[in-house]
Amino acid sequence: MTVHLDNAASLQAVYYYDGAYPGHVYGESGALQVDIDKIPIPYILQTSAQRINKGESVTLTGRLEKQTADGWEPLAGVSGGILFGSSLDVNDLVGGFTTAADGTFSGEYTPWREGFFQVAHQSEDPFISDGSAQSSYVYVLQPSHFRDFTASRTDHRTVHTEGHIDFDDFTRAPSTSPSSIRRTESPGPRSAR
Repeated sequence: MTVHLDNAASLQAVYYYDGAYPGHVYGESGALQVDIDKIPIPYILQTSAQRINKGESVTLTGRLEKQTADGWEPLAGVSGGILFGSSLDVNDLVGGFTTAADGTFSGEYTPWREGFFQVAHQSEDPFISDGSAQSSYVYVLQPSHFRDFTASRTDHRTVHTEGHIDFDDFTRAPSTSPSSIRRTESPGPRSAR
């Protein structure tokens, strides 16, 4: 006997008493659990940029495929969600997605801080596994300006400089900021000829 299953199931053989065979009584086998091997679904993710200025948007494009006996095929009609954040626990909702006929989806977001996209889906098909992935890191360059800057000569060869830098609208300013000082040559006195 062949049994077609559309999901995991428990199978058991049972013999019911039949009056035509009075010497045979009821009997049953132990239950046999038949599980399924879910097909893992890899995400193929790409961001439009990995370094942006604050206020610029970044687009995430993705594709879902499943491996079959004939090779990789697009996985259409899968719905899921997209998050963006600096960790798996701290993130913003970007939106939802449903894959097109070619297995692709996309989402656009304007991050206010650096982080990465997280995507996930739950499959309604019992033979397709749930999946999740994260994109490459996206760095958000924060605007900055000097509040003050002074330079004073301490001797004929040394100049002391100091100042303060602000990062506009940024809640987590770094405690130390790499910066460089450019020296500009000013024309000195010319000797008369």
